[in-house]
Amino acid sequence: MQARQLPRFLPYKALMKAQTSVLQWLSRGLLIAVSLLAIAFGALNGSFVELDLLMAQWRLPLGVALLGFLVLGVLIGASALYLLSVFPLKRELANLKRRTQTPS
Repeated sequence: MQARQLPRFLPYKALMKAQTSVLQWLSRGLLIAVSLLAIAFGALNGSFVELDLLMAQWRLPLGVALLGFLVLGVLIGASALYLLSVFPLKRELANLKRRTQTPS
């Protein structure tokens, strides 16, 4: 039984490239819209807040404090994702490659 093949007249690669291009433009537009909203939110929240961290004390605009904690949260989340899922998968892949390369 042979695998089913796509018809030759269907420009599959061109179709996939067009879909990727549309998705890239949509994601860029969404990124720009969210960035503009974040800038407006930060500009409208200009009131100052006191940030007291045991040994240090800062007085920052609310928008800057929120942006800083957002960036800190993204960094912590990305690090946790890497350490808990990507790193073990890379280690497992390296072990499997090493096991297949050595003759038994």
